[in-house]
Amino acid sequence: MSAPFSVQDIFESAKRDFLQELDEADRYDFSQLTSIDEVYEETERIQETQGKTGTLRNLQKIQPYLDCLSQYVGIIDTFVQAESFLPLIWGPIKLLLQVGILSLETEELLSLAPDFNLPQFKNYQSLFDRHQGVKRVLGIFYKDILDFHVTVLKFFHHKRWRYVFESIWPRYKGKISVIIGNIKRHKVLMANEVTLADIAEAYKARQYAYAEHEKAQQNWDYFHFEEAKRSIAPQLYDCELERINKTCCADTGAWLQNESSFRNWVNLDDPDTRILWLVGFLEQAGKTYLSSVVVRQMMSRTRNTLFAFLSHQQSNLKSLQVLQSIVFQLLIENKNIQSIAVHAHQSDPRKFTASSDFMQDLLGNLVIAVGSPCIIIIDGLDEINEPERQSLLITLLNLTNANINVKLLISSRDETDLARLLKKDAVRIPIGNQNQSDIEKFVDGKCNEWLSVMGINQAGSRIINEFKKMFKPVAMKANGDSALIRDQIWFRDMVQLCGPIIEYQEEYVIYVHFTVKEYLFGSQSSFFLDKAATHLNIAATCITYLGFRCFDTNINDFDLKEAILAGDYILQAYAEGQWLQHVKQCTKNISELILMEIYRSITELIEKRTNPYFQHSWEACKIPCGSLACFKERSPDAYNKLNWQNWFVIQKRRTASIKNGACDSQPLHSEDARVPYVR
Repeated sequence: MSAPFSVQDIFESAKRDFLQELDEADRYDFSQLTSIDEVYEETERIQETQGKTGTLRNLQKIQPYLDCLSQYVGIIDTFVQAESFLPLIWGPIKLLLQVGILSLETEELLSLAPDFNLPQFKNYQSLFDRHQGVKRVLGIFYKDILDFHVTVLKFFHHKRWRYVFESIWPRYKGKISVIIGNIKRHKVLMANEVTLADIAEAYKARQYAYAEHEKAQQNWDYFHFEEAKRSIAPQLYDCELERINKTCCADTGAWLQNESSFRNWVNLDDPDTRILWLVGFLEQAGKTYLSSVVVRQMMSRTRNTLFAFLSHQQSNLKSLQVLQSIVFQLLIENKNIQSIAVHAHQSDPRKFTASSDFMQDLLGNLVIAVGSPCIIIIDGLDEINEPERQSLLITLLNLTNANINVKLLISSRDETDLARLLKKDAVRIPIGNQNQSDIEKFVDGKCNEWLSVMGINQAGSRIINEFKKMFKPVAMKANGDSALIRDQIWFRDMVQLCGPIIEYQEEYVIYVHFTVKEYLFGSQSSFFLDKAATHLNIAATCITYLGFRCFDTNINDFDLKEAILAGDYILQAYAEGQWLQHVKQCTKNISELILMEIYRSITELIEKRTNPYFQHSWEACKIPCGSLACFKERSPDAYNKLNWQNWFVIQKRRTASIKNGACDSQPLHSEDARVPYVR
């Protein structure tokens, strides 16, 4: 911005800059405050009410500043239309007196008063009468005065500033130091024959000083905020929200919008309904999808929407970690309060990373400093362990009850401990079967995709049979033909083949929710899957796979290369390491007929893969595996070899001494020495 050169323009420019920089300028009306008399009336009132608190001592510190301003106003009133500019001199001072600038908490601020040394303007009266340039310098001083006022006003604009003074004051102190430096440079202009070039240079230097200070401050803030953030590496849930949203049907949760208690909670101006509990009595009630809809809805209303999607996969999650996530979500959205967290980290880095009480206090201070509505949404609270969820809930309830601008939503199953804590303050919204139509719509869509992939054009009873077939062994009767796994559609399209019950998360195939497993193996589905039978099928698949020709010890180099390129070893690591574990699991509760079938497969594997150079350990014989006892009567030799293999696997896991390839200490060759593990 170029410098304005007329005296009136300089004053008008300073006034515009002040109003633009002032937070929520519409809240302030200084138009009637055109005299220092208003200020002295306020100081007299303060003396009467607070004279014994040290206020008088602090009033004496700012008296020289008030005297200089009085002289300044007396001079500019003679050559500019001062009535429009004076309110921005006296009005902010009166307001600062009212909000507590003379209180004991602001000792450090007031200690700068001696440095804020405006000129004794009455000593320059003759210069003002003779030199138009000096009058322009008065305009620059007006800018300095308003810069000081707006900086201090912005500091006191922080809600409950007394509680965060130490953390936010340094930033404002740095800005005031720049203003003091500008005033010192501008005082020099009063003693010389000032020219338009001098005015332009002073204006440019002033802008440059502010820009450099702001740049340095931003770099400092960024570095130390990132340092605090790295110290705890908070988990953010934005990616999880995006993942859920991609699979969320249109109009999900439409019924919730008709709930009066929910409408009251969503209304940020409603102070009464502040804690909601979405209660899903059924395991598959669709709580998480409902929570995601609420998160998106509230994000459109306030940027201070803080959320977490908790999962049984994070059953060991600590309440501290969730609090840290909420804290940093709030900080990321409000850069102006990041200095509070930086100060907390620097003051006590150990508590910052490890203390729930410390983080709870920090969150409370941040919520106060933000001053605008904060929404906290926690989904799946029932899925983390009981002590941690209770601790987290108590903290969030205390925070919400202590701050009128905080609203809390909990989404969970109706667990006894949560009900006990929420019954007093929360409004319950039972989900029941309200989400049934949404769930049916979702499942129908997924099933249609699934059936299309499988080539099924008409729904019918055979769909269930197709589903069950996916859990049967891939290679029960493969007769050593590794070509069976070369068509890897079974691996690539597993999610599509299994429909909406599983998903990929990073590199793993998992259930979409832990309740899916409970359902498939439980009474609700009439025990659709039998655990022992499932282990049997997997064991049979692994055993048959390990009998493939690609694992023969006499395989030539050409066939070995072809097998690797064809992907024949894709299950090697899992099958070699886990087949015996599945055998041990399936022998606990299966019929004699099925036991004979798995016994035949095992004897074939032993016959084909026995290591003739194996030197068994008597230690293995002393500690037999009880799960393998059912094989003892049928074949003592097979029983002994299975025990030796079990002992070998245990020792291998303990010592990790066998890195790759077969060796003489291994009872069964499950891989050729030249074939590395495919991990």
